[in-house]
Amino acid sequence: MLRLLVLQGSNPSHFYRCVAPLEGLASDGLLDLTYASPSLKLLQQEWDAVLMFEAYSAESHEFMREAQNRGVPVLYDIDDYTFEIPPSYGGFELFYERGKGQPTWRIVWLARNLAKADLVVCSTQELSTR
Repeated sequence: MLRLLVLQGSNPSHFYRCVAPLEGLASDGLLDLTYASPSLKLLQQEWDAVLMFEAYSAESHEFMREAQNRGVPVLYDIDDYTFEIPPSYGGFELFYERGKGQPTWRIVWLARNLAKADLVVCSTQELSTR
């Protein structure tokens, strides 16, 4: 049985779009799912893969790097193209400084984590081409 570590995020859309189908596989006995917040202690256990989303920090990047150093592939799920969001978007300030257009630390770590992931899972075909 495949052991998948799912690092929790706060966005419910990820649960319904990405995690809920995995729950179905788990209930059929095809997948062993563990939900947790990123902690290097988790990597003392054996995992077949790690699924990350909403990972916008140096800590998440360190977790990703350590998992990969241990031979654990990291999947990164993304459902918004936050690199070109308009200032009218409600969460604009999370990713860019209003009035300056400079990226915040969130967008910097998102870019680094996407580049480092073994596989990026996108919610739409259009997003996958960017």
